[in-house]
Formats: sequence, structure tokens, C-alpha cells
Amino acid sequence: MGRVFGFVTLLAVVGIGAYVFMRQTQAVTGSNGNPGNTVEMLAVERDIMNVARAERNYMATHGSCVAFSELHSSGELSIDSPGRGPYTYSVDCGSGGGYHALATYTGPDGSPLPKSISVDETMHMSQQ
Repeated sequence: MGRVFGFVTLLAVVGIGAYVFMRQTQAVTGSNGNPGNTVEMLAVERDIMNVARAERNYMATHGSCVAFSELHSSGELSIDSPGRGPYTYSVDCGSGGGYHALATYTGPDGSPLPKSISVDETMHMSQQ
């Protein structure tokens, strides 16, 4: 009787552990359930944050906002390509010293990925 109770307890613990693991996996991969999309999004978010930092450094040094290509040619930005996957990067210079570093989705319609990701001069990231 004791062995049966121990075996049932072991199965219950393994079942609970599997349930918790599956819930955590769903939280990491997001609602679309595709780990590849999650990795792609993290890389794009990191890149666009680096573009915003490079723009902030350039503005502190030179006093003006410049386009993505100028950031790269000036040496402020080490990202080699103007995009990653289905996203293209750009900088939108606003009036009064403001700017937005943008990642714009150019892939096929119907994708669960955000259509744009932007970081402003306060380093606030937003998705649409």
C-alpha cells in the first residue's frame, strides 16, 4: 500500500511540474506560440534601442538629428544592415530636438508581428 501511495504521489508531482513548465513556455513565446517570432522580435527591439541610443549620442555631440544611414557612416551605429528579417529601420527627426527610431514591418499581411516598433528620445519603446 505504501509503494502505491508513493508512486501516485510521484505521478502527481511530475504532472504538476509538467503543467508549470508548459505555462512558463507559453508565457515566453507569447500569444502566437512561435519561438522563432519571439527571438526575431527581441533582436529587432534590441536593434531599434541601439539606433535610439546612437541618435541620442549623435545629438549630444553634434546638436542635430540625422538619418539612419548617417548614423552608420559617422560610426555612432554599429548595425550593418538597415533592417532585420521583415523589419526596416529608420529615424524620424521631429521638431524641437525630438526623434523616433522606427522599425517598420514590411513582411506579408496577416502576421502576428507588430506593424511598427518605435523608441523616442526618452527611450520609451512602443509597438503598434
